[in-house]
Amino acid sequence: MFKDYLCKKILSKNSELHNVHYGQTCYLFGNGYSLKYIDLKKFNSVLSFTTGLNYIHRDFSYLNIVGDFHLHPGIFSPIWRHPYTHKITIVNKTRKFLLKSKRISDDIKFFTSLYNYPFLKKNKNTFYLHNFGASLDLNKINPAYEFSLMSGSIFATIGIAAYMGFKKIIFVGMDYLSSNPKHGHFYEHGIREKIVDVDSFVKNTKIVTNFYEKNYDCEFNFLSLKNSTSNHFNNIEYESVFNDVELYKENTELVKKNLLDDLSRVEFKYLINKQ
Repeated sequence: MFKDYLCKKILSKNSELHNVHYGQTCYLFGNGYSLKYIDLKKFNSVLSFTTGLNYIHRDFSYLNIVGDFHLHPGIFSPIWRHPYTHKITIVNKTRKFLLKSKRISDDIKFFTSLYNYPFLKKNKNTFYLHNFGASLDLNKINPAYEFSLMSGSIFATIGIAAYMGFKKIIFVGMDYLSSNPKHGHFYEHGIREKIVDVDSFVKNTKIVTNFYEKNYDCEFNFLSLKNSTSNHFNNIEYESVFNDVELYKENTELVKKNLLDDLSRVEFKYLINKQ
């Protein structure tokens, strides 16, 4: 009982975020390969949410960030259970990378799982989320209490953006929502042509977005490129909105070499170098 009380006390801090951006527009950044085609400097005049490893992008500092997300439970723990292989790692290389590369900035609101609370220094800009065992239950979406949107960064960012009052939400670099989805990230080498099975992911995303459209008057859009449009959301053309021409850049142009070298050694087995 004391444990639940302590958890809820930590989570209650999130209530200060309610409707602080009511009626505004935001961009939600994924980590997809399509980020290789766009110039992040063009986004400096808009409000953005970032996720995962966006922070290692050379131009990350140009973004006007409302919130930054890294949700993996226990990822900052010295001993860690990998979320995909389920192997227990005694020496958490991913944690070492995150700490060495200064994953958390004191100046940016950082959102993570409550399971990471014991392993992070106390910071007024760190906000914790917890689902108390609930799985994608749209009756439990209050980040200041019980927040079930924890199964992926896209769901959590949507939930927090809506809680903050944003009404127009634009997906950027979330390539699983593209009509031609491909696996890969901006920090990996090349573009992988393999089409991935995204039906379940898209289905759950639509369940969440439909809920927020109906109940919170939110509007969802997809920032499209010449080779990446969405059949699931209204498309907004990057070149038209930002008056810029798509230009492909390789991961070595977007991320510093020392970071790529370190990233190649973490447990996730990213394809950092040319195969």
